[in-house]
Amino acid sequence: PDSPEILPYERDRLDAIFASISDIEGRTFLVVGHTADVGTEESQQILSVERAKTVIGEMVDRGIMAGRFLHEGKGGTVPVAPNDTEDNRAKNRRVEIVILPNAR
Repeated sequence: PDSPEILPYERDRLDAIFASISDIEGRTFLVVGHTADVGTEESQQILSVERAKTVIGEMVDRGIMAGRFLHEGKGGTVPVAPNDTEDNRAKNRRVEIVILPNAR
């Protein structure tokens, strides 16, 4: 919960994400990290950025150029579930990847 580490069972999911986005040419990806609302706002922000950077590192290691990624941390400010149980807090610990529109 307090780490940006990729858990072993998430490797297949990262492989699937890589397969989905690696063929998208000419686009930039925004990787947004999130945390549960536990601890200080500052620690949540730092951890959320670290999570986003960790996922970017995984995509770069698989072959996508680093320059195609932007990152952002949201801390615990955008929950998808209440932070009232461990299961719900686990849902809020996530990373989202947004395919950005082409620049005009």
